[in-house]
Amino acid sequence: MAKRTRAGTTNQQRDRNILLALAAIMALQMISFGVIMPIFARRLGDFGAGVEALGLMAMAYSITSIVASPFMGSLADRIGRRPLVLGSLAAYVAAFTGYLLAPSVNAFIIIRALAGAMTAGLGPAVMSIAADIAAADERARWFGVIGGGSSVGWIVGPTVGGYLFDQWGYVAPFMAAIVLAVVALIAAIVMVPETLTRKVEVTANVQPKKKEPAKEIASSRRSSHLRQLWQTVPKPLSTFSILLLISFSTIFAYAFIEPQLMVYVYDVLDWSSTRFGLAVSGLGLTLVFGQTLLGNLSDKFGRKLVLIAGILLSTAMYATVSATSSFQLIFLAYIVAGMGEALIAPALTAFYLDISREEHKSRVLGIKNAAGALGGVAGPMLVVVVTRIIRPQSVFTIAVGLLLFVALLAFIVLRDPMKVKSDRAGRLQKSTSSQILV
Repeated sequence: MAKRTRAGTTNQQRDRNILLALAAIMALQMISFGVIMPIFARRLGDFGAGVEALGLMAMAYSITSIVASPFMGSLADRIGRRPLVLGSLAAYVAAFTGYLLAPSVNAFIIIRALAGAMTAGLGPAVMSIAADIAAADERARWFGVIGGGSSVGWIVGPTVGGYLFDQWGYVAPFMAAIVLAVVALIAAIVMVPETLTRKVEVTANVQPKKKEPAKEIASSRRSSHLRQLWQTVPKPLSTFSILLLISFSTIFAYAFIEPQLMVYVYDVLDWSSTRFGLAVSGLGLTLVFGQTLLGNLSDKFGRKLVLIAGILLSTAMYATVSATSSFQLIFLAYIVAGMGEALIAPALTAFYLDISREEHKSRVLGIKNAAGALGGVAGPMLVVVVTRIIRPQSVFTIAVGLLLFVALLAFIVLRDPMKVKSDRAGRLQKSTSSQILV
């Protein structure tokens, strides 16, 4: 018994180390990207390009990510999590090198588009590894820890990148990003194992199939593909649809207000760059500590409750910016909104996995990421249209209204996964009892 206990403890410690390693790797990866993020505009400016090129670059990345995310998630379910993690991290190294060496704006945009496709598997694969080895009642907690690691990049990266650029020019931040990305890749090679378990089905006494006509074979294949697609989709479908709507809407809301926010805080509120940076840093710090410390709340109180609370809290930033010019109140609203985002991220990922089949976890997370990327594309496109006909504050009001509507739908439609499983078990038990009686 003592040996078993020590073995169990050893395995738990190993799993814990892997999960902490994933958080550190995601922190390194996001810091490496954060270092060069504020330099994109400077680099494109050297080529004589401006806001339009930045918009095209962001759109190219989002579109290729939308297309590739479900496919990459499917690959992680078929060939394993580790190859997708290593391949995505290697793609980041290649992309950062490409940004440094790109000879023109068009080359820069093409590299950004390729990066969107080739790195789309990182998120689904990392979260699937966490789901593979974390206990079901601790998934959201570890998703929060890993998400907190990612959020570190948004705090540290831009500050370091700006300093390096000011001191040594654009080559320094790109070289720093490449080095950090290489370190993340090496850490993954050393510390991240394959966690996908393969189930082999053995069928005895299988009768040889009769040869079928070509038309029947084609029809059978189409039917088989449709069945496989239907099996991939988590059930109940209403719950999955609302989760996709949440993934889309939370990203869309910020992408929708972001262009207007940049103009509004400087031109209307008369903020300095330092004030705006302080507000963003406050949001980032709240995300780090919120996801790390509160990620387990949905494990304790249910996914639905925490998701709705997070959505409601996230509206604070949009509502306050449109209602007041007080920096103190807006800064506080940023903190509250960051807390909301910190509640949403781990609970939403855990909710997806709670209703997904084991063999389709990465594919489902890929679909989730695609829904978010679609929101990232649709938001800026729509705001360009509506800002011509409405006041700036109305943009923030629309974002608030959308999120409140989504929260209401979630309250009406969503059922907590544990309750769904309990109901299914009850129906199965009742059905089995009826068959025994018959």
